[in-house]
Formats: sequence, structure tokens, C-alpha cells
Amino acid sequence: MTAIGGGHGRAGGGEHEWWSVDDPDEDRTWLFDVTFLSSNWTCLYGCGCNGVLDAPAPELAQGCCSYGAHLSGPEDVGRVEAAAASLTTEQWQHRQRAARQGPLKRQGG
Repeated sequence: MTAIGGGHGRAGGGEHEWWSVDDPDEDRTWLFDVTFLSSNWTCLYGCGCNGVLDAPAPELAQGCCSYGAHLSGPEDVGRVEAAAASLTTEQWQHRQRAARQGPLKRQGG
């Protein structure tokens, strides 16, 4: 893999530094938010999180990221859609697809 030039975008109300890496084996480019990755944010999983199942089961490694986003109702959906609408093409890799299909995809029940 070869690192290629990073850039700046606006996300979350502040400047973000991005780093992209071409992966010729998978014919894709990986894009990393360096600002987020170098922030002091930490996932609680493995540090006291008992998982997201009905009973504590940390050994199964089922943290919240295993399920993706869950929305609590119409107001929550509206907030996510408004946030998605505020993103630029530079910030959101699949913005054109979302413009055609919508920013949210319902799966399951």
C-alpha cells in the first residue's frame, strides 16, 4: 500500500485532517480521519462494557459497533438525516449514492 496526499475537510464543527491509502489488491482507497483517530475518544468496549446482549457476555466481543446505528424514533431519524445533508462530497465518500437512495438503510425488523 502506498500513502497518498492527505487533505482537510470540515466535520463536526472543526477542521479534520484526512489520510488516504491506495490498496491495489482490493482496488480501493482507504480514507482515515486522523483528527478523530488521534483524539482522546475511547471506545468503552473491553474496559468495563459487558457487551450489548441480554446478559453480560464480554467474551463474545459483541459491542455496539457490531450492530451499526440504531435510531430511537422519528426525531432521531431527522437528526441523522439533517447531519447527513450537511456533509459535503469531500467529507462523505458515498454522498452521491445517498442522494439517490437516501442516507439511511433499514435492515431487519
